[in-house]
Amino acid sequence: MPVGSLLLSRRSLVLSASYAVLAGPSLAQRPPVVTPSVLFICRYGTVKSPIGREVLRRRASEQGVAVAPYSRGLTIEDHITPRLAQALRADEIDIWSEPRRVLDPSDIARADVVVAFDQLPADLPPPTHDWSDFPSFNEDYATARSELDVRLARLLDDLRRWRPISAAAVS
Repeated sequence: MPVGSLLLSRRSLVLSASYAVLAGPSLAQRPPVVTPSVLFICRYGTVKSPIGREVLRRRASEQGVAVAPYSRGLTIEDHITPRLAQALRADEIDIWSEPRRVLDPSDIARADVVVAFDQLPADLPPPTHDWSDFPSFNEDYATARSELDVRLARLLDDLRRWRPISAAAVS
């Protein structure tokens, strides 16, 4: 082997080893990135839960927190007043970005965090966050938005530290 090739090989080897040290653990050694899912539930599925979903999505994105929010209603009834629709547009909150869906038990089963704005039926597991004391967006949008911001800030703090429970740890 020519000397130049040997030098190139050693340099490549040193650079490869240096890169491996700087890069940290290999992809196979890194723990998988798991994005927690957050389910928001409200009585009618058209006000509190989609607003919570969209504001959490925005705040998490701004803060670099991985989260997959979705929303459901116990029944679907449109409770958006014209005044509330105007306030949502002014705040650039698009609660219409996803279709409204009725809660199914499988929605709760796949959620890592469940936020309930209303009491859930007795046959469903209790939520991880009971926000049934939450104020009405239709009655006082400013107060409800302020309260949502406070609660979502706490939830985002929890989600920053969130780690899934492994099946091995449970058994």
